[in-house]
Amino acid sequence: MFTDLTVASGGVCCTLDIESDALHVCWLNGQPTQDTVPGQRFSNCSALAATWPHR
Repeated sequence: MFTDLTVASGGVCCTLDIESDALHVCWLNGQPTQDTVPGQRFSNCSALAATWPHR
């Protein structure tokens, strides 16, 4: 549901906070993903935001 809302609104990122130590990234730059912040790909939210396209 949240990913669908992100896509419909033109969003570049959708995260889900499940009250754990990490955010779950489920949509990023037009693609579904299963990353976490912090995680192997993103050490923090700034590293995640750095991947967004500049508009």
